[in-house]
Amino acid sequence: MKEKIKQYKYFILVILILVGILSGYFIYSDAQAKKINKNFVFDTVRTLREVYESRDLDRQGIKFSRAYLMKQHLENAEDLMKKWSNDKDVLRKKVTKDMLTGIADLKIASEAYIDSVYNSNEKNLEKNLALFKVKLEAGRDKLLSIGVILTLPKEGINLSSSQKQEIIDYIDVIFEKELKTFEEKGQDKDFSTPQEVWTVVMLRNGLSN
Repeated sequence: MKEKIKQYKYFILVILILVGILSGYFIYSDAQAKKINKNFVFDTVRTLREVYESRDLDRQGIKFSRAYLMKQHLENAEDLMKKWSNDKDVLRKKVTKDMLTGIADLKIASEAYIDSVYNSNEKNLEKNLALFKVKLEAGRDKLLSIGVILTLPKEGINLSSSQKQEIIDYIDVIFEKELKTFEEKGQDKDFSTPQEVWTVVMLRNGLSN
């Protein structure tokens, strides 16, 4: 009888050890997945900032300078997202694909802008301006849904509360001016909110909920 009790105790101990190992593994895996997710969202926010900077809203200077600055910001944005292009995670892969598709359209727009600066004859200028407008809107519209996709209640990206707050704080820093303007004028009929800012607002709101 004592031997059976001893065997039962040993069996229970083995089970508890296995449960502990599995629990530890799942906790570690979940923490690692959330860390990767956090890094991905940070890169997404940085990318949106680069795209926003490419708008050239406040810069002064000759057209050549503005054209190439636009292109440079878009290349920076592309570099930030390209490193995620082989990601196996379904959500991150979808967001990355949408972001890169939008950026590709914006780069075509930037090339048309540059070409219009170098070749300013009437026929070429009309063609480039048309291409510029079409690809500019297509690219920016492609980015508009990113904030919603990332923060869907069940299908959205998995983050801890502290990680969400880190991202919100980061957004508040690098989009401080734009968020303040949106808060003050966002509901005005005559005020047009840039798509990248809308995306950031939706992302921030989703992370806050």
